[in-house]
Amino acid sequence: MEVLIQGTISALGYLEDGVYYQEPDCYETIRDLIRFLRTDNNLLLARKICGERNIIENDLIPIIKSDDLKDNMFDITLRLLANLTQPAIVSLQGKQPEDRDEWQTYWTLEENLRRAKLAFADVKFFAVLKKKLEKYFMETDWEDRLEEDRLVMERIIVLLRYIFSISPTEGDGRRTAAESNSHDRVIMAFLESGIDKVLTHIAMQSKEQEFHLSIMVIFALILKEHKPADIASAGRGRTQAEKEQAEEELRQVVETEKAKLNAKRRKILASRHPRFFGSYVVKGLSAVNKEKDLVVLKPLKDVNELTFQAERKRQKTIAKNRRPFDAELKTHLSSMELRFKLKECLEEDLSRCFNRMMKSSREMAFDTRLSAGQKNADMYFFLLMRFMLEYTRLAGRPSSIVSVCLPVESFHHIQVHLDNYLESAAALNKEAKSFGLRAQHALSAYKELILFHLHLLDKGSPEEKEFAKRTCYHILTVEEYREMGIVLIRKFKV
Repeated sequence: MEVLIQGTISALGYLEDGVYYQEPDCYETIRDLIRFLRTDNNLLLARKICGERNIIENDLIPIIKSDDLKDNMFDITLRLLANLTQPAIVSLQGKQPEDRDEWQTYWTLEENLRRAKLAFADVKFFAVLKKKLEKYFMETDWEDRLEEDRLVMERIIVLLRYIFSISPTEGDGRRTAAESNSHDRVIMAFLESGIDKVLTHIAMQSKEQEFHLSIMVIFALILKEHKPADIASAGRGRTQAEKEQAEEELRQVVETEKAKLNAKRRKILASRHPRFFGSYVVKGLSAVNKEKDLVVLKPLKDVNELTFQAERKRQKTIAKNRRPFDAELKTHLSSMELRFKLKECLEEDLSRCFNRMMKSSREMAFDTRLSAGQKNADMYFFLLMRFMLEYTRLAGRPSSIVSVCLPVESFHHIQVHLDNYLESAAALNKEAKSFGLRAQHALSAYKELILFHLHLLDKGSPEEKEFAKRTCYHILTVEEYREMGIVLIRKFKV
């Protein structure tokens, strides 16, 4: 079977001088690869081979960028590309790996996706997708749209969601502050192509609600590694206080790295046999034999630190369902050019469709019947909500662009789902980390919602102050909202 798949991949065509030359039976070959993926075994052999040969970068993307590409060829190539780009957890039917073989398969698929990620940092590739979306959503009347074309549009939007779901590459961890990582390069190509404006147009249309959830996830994935404060401050010079703060943060990072390095060295020394440290005599302290002084096998800075029962004491352990979740959000500082483009995207595009998009995708994001590829939609809903609230507050934008998130119903919505996440994390051990991450995003959105109302009370217009005053009064009146912080602290009290 492996030889057959390898031969099929070799029959696609070849890339030479930036031009892809298709074999005469390239269309049938892609159909065969789709069939191999559909009938793949438990170890996902066909998917592994396609990833190892990196046909995403070497064949599929060049085919899509080809001039005068026929519609049927574009459709079949898009189907295979979306299939191969789906996250590894989706390929495993949405189930977490359990045994060794499943984990090995999972990490192999993840590595293959990371290797192909930089291939999507191509403006021409996104421009081709943009042209297809524009032709269907902006140039074709509703009565003239065909169902086959609508399926192609769904695949394009799903492909965009899969592209931004790919985890960071191995080289991203070794980048300097002046370099752009793979995610930033893909975002830059995405914004330069102008496809974000087409997605904004789709999100503004009430009759295209079935696409709103995927578009919401795409914007959340684009913004998840950035801080709202960095984007809000893009395009203006830094003040002296900001420069001093940046220097202080850099100094703290250096000290933290030094502390980690020293701890690692001490750990290596501690693993050695204690006889290598030598032996020491404690004068004036009798051993078991009263006629001799006590001998210890490690150096002591203070005799009062000498204990005999410290190693015998049983270490206090905390139950797994009472441990704080390790859900730190990884962010980084992108280049000024990218931050400026993201700011333009937020100001011109996302602010125009945010209210409608969030309102229409709220129920869909928390639907338990979602497929494996969309099961994290609720987490991205809270992430985008928190990001836009904080950005609007820091940039001094009017509260009308996020008005859908401000009513009392938003507090109730977050509080209900936060309780569900915490209960699920305590009951389901295998998925505790996943629910803990969801709880982290929900709590961050709740916190930012409170800060936004305080901002309205401080700097809002008279109408905004009155609205925030009524909302805050309701929060302080209802016991569930008022004591939620205390309940969480008690729940995870060490």
